Amino acid sequence: TATSKTTASSNKNDDEDPTATKHFHCYLLRSLNPDHPLKTYIGFTTNPSRRIRQHNGILKNAGANKTKRAGRPWTFVAIIHGFQDKITALQFEWAWQNVDKSKAFREAVGDDALARKMKRRMGPKARLDELRWLLKDVQPFCLYSLTVYFPEREYCEIFRGIVSRGKSGNPYKKDDDESECYSEMLESLLDIQVASVEDMPFAKELVALKEEKKALRQRKKEERQAAKKKKKDADAAAEYSSDISTWLETLDDNDDDDVESWSDLLDESDDDDKEANANQKDRRDLSAI
Repeated sequence: TATSKTTASSNKNDDEDPTATKHFHCYLLRSLNPDHPLKTYIGFTTNPSRRIRQHNGILKNAGANKTKRAGRPWTFVAIIHGFQDKITALQFEWAWQNVDKSKAFREAVGDDALARKMKRRMGPKARLDELRWLLKDVQPFCLYSLTVYFPEREYCEIFRGIVSRGKSGNPYKKDDDESECYSEMLESLLDIQVASVEDMPFAKELVALKEEKKALRQRKKEERQAAKKKKKDADAAAEYSSDISTWLETLDDNDDDDVESWSDLLDESDDDDKEANANQKDRRDLSAI
């Protein structure tokens, strides 16, 4: 099916980060190339800052084929954050990419021909109009607590204007099927902000994660250095102990040699005494004669 193909494609091109906490986003790009002023792209990512570099060819791995062929450089128009899981975000992405095929979108519009006409429109404003339908009228997406971030204030103001006009296009007239209570509920669920990619929740978490990893690497480095120093000290102590043992053994050998020398001297002294006594006896015997 179209849904499974889109999901498979998104899984293949997705640039997920192996972090503890996931942030799931859908986003809208517009081309900055003057030859393609109305060219747009809708996608899914967990890391918008890396994803935009992939689309622009700064990072060679991944990146959608549609953005490789034409349109570079690209920039963000809007980033939708707050999806509870990857599947939900991918469903939103597919519905946004295929407003003419999405059953939920066509039911919200109430006119298949109008949905097909909306699909044929081009440019960021057309995609933002579809986004308004998704966030305010298409179930279950309109029931999610989502935040729409706009890196450029210009497009934030354009989107606010689209939201205020509603289905009828009249900012002073409420839609017939939209009660005041229902409208307030939708407004409370939808959060619209102007913020750079670096100020978004995922970016702040990545910075904190990098700092944590840096501290962990430093701690491991210090532990390795301490273990290396401990081993070096132990080896030095063992070598010193070995030198002492060798010196003591040498000292013992020298002591044994000294004892043998004294014994020899004593033996020689005894022999001399015996010889002197014998000579003295011989002299006494001769004097007696």
